[in-house]
Amino acid sequence: MKTQIAIGLVLSLMLAGCGSMQSAGSIESKLTAEDNRLADQAARYALENLPSGASWSWQNPATGHTGTVKPLRTWISKQPRRYCREYQEDIEVSGRSERFTDVACRNERGVWVTER
Repeated sequence: MKTQIAIGLVLSLMLAGCGSMQSAGSIESKLTAEDNRLADQAARYALENLPSGASWSWQNPATGHTGTVKPLRTWISKQPRRYCREYQEDIEVSGRSERFTDVACRNERGVWVTER
C-alpha cells in the first residue's frame, strides 16, 4: 500500500522497515502527532533536497523525541519512469532508538510515496 508522505510517511516507513505490526512497546506507538509532523517534514525535505549520504534531523522540544533521515541512493525506475530513493530513518524515543530503511518514489504529481 502506498502512503503519501504528506499523510503519514513516518508510520508507514517504520512499519515497512520493521516488517511487523505495531506493538504497544514499539517506538512508533510512542510518537505524538507533533513528532509525526516533524518527522514527516524532515523526510520530505531530505528526499527532495539532500544528496545521498547527507542527513536531516528533527527534534520535538516538548517530548525530547528526535530523528534523522538520510537518503542512501537515488535512481530512475524503468516502468514507470520516475525518481526513486532508498533512505534510512533513525528515531529516538525515551533513550531507545530504532533504524528503519525504505524506498520512496516520486509519483506523477511529484509527491514522494513509499514503495512497500
